[in-house]
Amino acid sequence: MTFERIALLPSRHQDESMTQGIVQALDKLGAGIILQLAPYPHTPEDLEQSCDLIIDNQIALIGPLKEESLEEAKLRSQLHLPLGLTTQCYYILHFPSSPFQPVQEINLVFDLTKASGLSLELHYQQFAQQALEAAQSKQKRIVTVVDENEHDSVLLDVIARTAKQDFPELQVQFSSIDEVSLHLASDAERYNFIITHKLFGKIIKNQVCGKQIAKRLCAKSYFGEQGAIFCALELTNQLQLEDDPAALMLASVNLLEYLGKENEAEAMFNALTQTIAFDDRLTCAFGGHHSGTDFTQAILERL
Repeated sequence: MTFERIALLPSRHQDESMTQGIVQALDKLGAGIILQLAPYPHTPEDLEQSCDLIIDNQIALIGPLKEESLEEAKLRSQLHLPLGLTTQCYYILHFPSSPFQPVQEINLVFDLTKASGLSLELHYQQFAQQALEAAQSKQKRIVTVVDENEHDSVLLDVIARTAKQDFPELQVQFSSIDEVSLHLASDAERYNFIITHKLFGKIIKNQVCGKQIAKRLCAKSYFGEQGAIFCALELTNQLQLEDDPAALMLASVNLLEYLGKENEAEAMFNALTQTIAFDDRLTCAFGGHHSGTDFTQAILERL
C-alpha cells in the first residue's frame, strides 16, 4: 500500500478528541493516510510552521474553521502562490426530515482572485482544469456554468472547450444567475454541480446557506496546480460543540476523492450521512445532546 502524508491542522479549539476521531476513521477505512499534525495559526510562527508542512506535503486537512475567519484568510494568502490555488469549492449537504429521503447535495465551484498580470483567458483556463477535475472526482456527468449571459460568456466558452478536449464524459450546460436564483431551491438536481465567477459564487452560496433547514453540513476545498486544501466549516449554530467532528469527516470525503480513493470516500460518506439522517448520537450542532466522541463511535460502527 502507498501511504499519503497529509498535513492536519486542528480546529481553533484544538480538541484532541476531534483529531483522534478523524485518525480512527481513516485508519479503520485502511485509507493509507498518515496525518501529520500542524499547529493552528494563532501566531506568525505557527502560521509559518503550518504552511511549511502543507507546502511540503502539498495536501492539508483543516478545521473546523469559522467561515471567512482571519486564520483562513492568512492560510489562503500564504499558500496561494506555492500551491497555485485557482479554485474554491463548497460542498453542502442538506438533510431532509425523513431519513428515508435522499440527502440533497450541492457542489459550488468558483474562481479565486485573478493573479496580477495574468490574462482573463489564461486565468479561466487554469480555473477550468481544476473545476472540471473536481467534477470528475465527484463522478458527475453534468456541470452547470452560471454567468450573466450565455452568448458572450468567456467562462462558458473556456469551460466547454476544456471539457470537450480533456473531459469528454462531462456534459456542460448553461444557466443564467437569474435562473439559478429563481429555481435553485426547487430544482436542486439541475444545479448539483455549479461552476461560476467569484461574485456569483458568493451570491449562490449565501442563498444556499441562508435556507432554513434543521440539519446542514458544509466543507470547503481549495484546488491548485501544486496541491489542495480541504477545510471543515463551522456551522452557524451557536450551540455547536467544540469537539463536533462531522464537518471534518465531510472534508475528508473530499480529500479521499481527490486522492482517487473512491471506495473509501463512499464508505465515509455513507457512514456520515446515515448517522446524521437517523439521529444517531448527534451533537447539539444537529439538535442532539451527545459528545463528539459519541458521534465518532457511531461513525466507526458503520465503517
